[in-house]
Amino acid sequence: MSKAELSRGVTERVPAALSHDCAGCAARHVSGSLLQQAGLAGARGAARARLSAPSG
Repeated sequence: MSKAELSRGVTERVPAALSHDCAGCAARHVSGSLLQQAGLAGARGAARARLSAPSG
């Protein structure tokens, strides 16, 4: 998944107040720091899922 795809997915899932119009890329998206926080939360959830999955 590219950064643009990830950003688009996060932007679609958060309240509009958390995104902004970006003059640099002519799109509306969340800030880079919010995108990083979403990535950390996703990685934590994925790690938790791996740890709780039955091994076999």
